[in-house]
Amino acid sequence: MNSLHLTSAAARRFMRRALMLDAPAPDIGTALAHHGYIQIDPINVTGRMHDLILTAKVA
Repeated sequence: MNSLHLTSAAARRFMRRALMLDAPAPDIGTALAHHGYIQIDPINVTGRMHDLILTAKVA
């Protein structure tokens, strides 16, 4: 088995891209295609969870 060695900075860049924190998706379809799903939470304190997630990730 080969080991993968990453610097902390490289691991951080990978996670930022994986979570779409560097740049928002242009539309909801792109965000859903990237993530595969968005969890819909029934708790509505400050807003519906899927709305809050997509608002942060879509331009």
